[in-house]
Amino acid sequence: MKKREDFYKDIDIFSRGAKGFSPFIIDILRGIEREFGGVDKDYLVYIKEKFQVEEKEILDTVKMLNIKIMEIVEAKEIRVCLGIHCKARGSQFVYEEFSKRLGVDEGEKTSDGKFLLNIQRCFAKCNEGPNVKVADKFYSNVRVEDVKKIIDENI
Repeated sequence: MKKREDFYKDIDIFSRGAKGFSPFIIDILRGIEREFGGVDKDYLVYIKEKFQVEEKEILDTVKMLNIKIMEIVEAKEIRVCLGIHCKARGSQFVYEEFSKRLGVDEGEKTSDGKFLLNIQRCFAKCNEGPNVKVADKFYSNVRVEDVKKIIDENI
């Protein structure tokens, strides 16, 4: 599974020395579509700048290929406490379950851009741990079995 950053690298590589429309643009757009179900405007702007083409050319190509233009979704940050008290209560296993289910490590966004996984050293609620915060929602006494439900609640 490719990550967003991988496609930006592809654009950088294929646009070197390019000026104007290139068949590589179609390949890149198709790859992004396959991976994410569509193309967001950040990619379109980046492609436009790197290949030095008019926005209309990119939009016409997207329309011709029937590629969905997606709205950019702000990633919800998931913070799992790995402070000493929460860790003693199993938060490392909770973190690992989030990592496994989301397919990311610390500091990474999911391929769909919906979640960002991070570690928190302490929420100062040690007696209620393991603690997890997703965006503005706080979860206490989280167990590994709760991870799927927490993710589903926040999609």
